Amino acid sequence: MHRLLPLLGLLLLSACATPVQMQPSRAAERFDLDGRHLLLMRLQLRNAHTPQFPLRPYFMAVETPDADEKSEKLNVVVDSDAIVTTSEAGDFLLRLPVANGDYLIQGLIGRSHLTLLPGDFFMPLRSPLHLEGEPQLVYVGRVEGVMRAREEGEFRAATWLQPVAQALLGYAEATFEVTVSDHYDEDVALFRATFPALDTQAIVRGVLPPFDRAVAQRMWELNQ
Repeated sequence: MHRLLPLLGLLLLSACATPVQMQPSRAAERFDLDGRHLLLMRLQLRNAHTPQFPLRPYFMAVETPDADEKSEKLNVVVDSDAIVTTSEAGDFLLRLPVANGDYLIQGLIGRSHLTLLPGDFFMPLRSPLHLEGEPQLVYVGRVEGVMRAREEGEFRAATWLQPVAQALLGYAEATFEVTVSDHYDEDVALFRATFPALDTQAIVRGVLPPFDRAVAQRMWELNQ
């Protein structure tokens, strides 16, 4: 029997986490933080390994350190309003509502389809995050993920589910190159232009730390 990978298994099973909707919508003219911070992240995805299968984000997994309860694990669902483009290089504007506290942005679960056969991928981030004080809009940076061919021993882009789809989509032999960068002026301007409710809101800079590949690799190895 295939051994379950505890980390990815918990991320994938929606029953183990609380689904959270992104906000505001494109149609909204006003927006109330309602006691929570709003994290603004521009996400760009490209599949350089099997480019015929564009990468689509499904949800961003955010949880408290050593999370155990369902309420401590958030699956922030990527909505259609997040889409800037879904061409070969997808571009998305994520809006993550999160209360005060310490968190790990574990990573992104995404999905591609081979005819009617869906396959999921996992792009790790493992980004620590500390939020306190009055609720704010926080630009946390631009996250770029490029799926490429995996060298022996590198963490896989594949999840432990859907092994047939993983193989056909190429995820089983792929990994991710991930970068976190600060493009505050350009990205915040795009958020404001896309979401009118943010146009007059103050947005502070709080860019996530650089992606630590060694940490992601270690977590993957521990779960083998």
